Amino acid sequence: MATDVSVDRIFHIKRNSEGISGDVLLSGMTIRLGDGGEDYAGGGILASGGSGTRLTIKQCVITANEGKWGGGLSHETIDGILHIKSSYFTDNKTTRFGGGGIRLSGTDSTTTIKGSTVSRNEGISERGGIEHFSTGGDLTIRNSLISNNTVTEGHGGGISHDGNDDGSLTIYGSRIQGDFAETSGGGMFDESTGEDNVISLVGVSIKGNTANAGDGGGLLQSEATLNVKFSTIRNNTDVGGEAPDCSGTLNARYFVLIGDPTGCTIIE
Repeated sequence: MATDVSVDRIFHIKRNSEGISGDVLLSGMTIRLGDGGEDYAGGGILASGGSGTRLTIKQCVITANEGKWGGGLSHETIDGILHIKSSYFTDNKTTRFGGGGIRLSGTDSTTTIKGSTVSRNEGISERGGIEHFSTGGDLTIRNSLISNNTVTEGHGGGISHDGNDDGSLTIYGSRIQGDFAETSGGGMFDESTGEDNVISLVGVSIKGNTANAGDGGGLLQSEATLNVKFSTIRNNTDVGGEAPDCSGTLNARYFVLIGDPTGCTIIE
């Protein structure tokens, strides 16, 4: 348990007196009603350990937690490794910033999310379901559902990629659906700054997402190279009508279906 004043966080994973964090496994648990308060991150789990921290979350339910950012989980390590397997992040929220379900903000960290659900989470100012905000970090999502997440004042309803340097986001065989952003990128939002950032979508369905006051109901691409294969992007909504399914430049290869390409530059 954390010892911060006015904080009722469930788990705080950090280095010991020798500067070592080690390996941590959370398995078969329900983590709920954790509270980081208005000033602290990670209401359910905060991982702020030293270099090389390894955290595995397996068959867990992380629900109804809140924090300044990373309501369900805030992972903030250097060269850390995070594995999330067969788990549910639902109904978590932030009190001030982004990453209602999950926030990843380490340096050169590697994260994999497999067979999991991130749903009904809320970010206040930005980034509802998952926020990937890291320097040189890599996030891979496989066979997962990102749905019905909300951003009440910003962008990136389902997932946002805000990395710099040579970070990457890779999604395989997953669904991004029913997410809402008050501004842009209802399903997915790219705000990366590094010229070597790459986003790859393979076998991904992006449907039924909404951008209320911006562009890219399905997704918005900014600086990262966006490669799409065997995927569907359709039936999304941009309330202004300028870019309902996608905004930006997509490298579309091999059976890519885009319902309304208005606002997109598609390179085949």
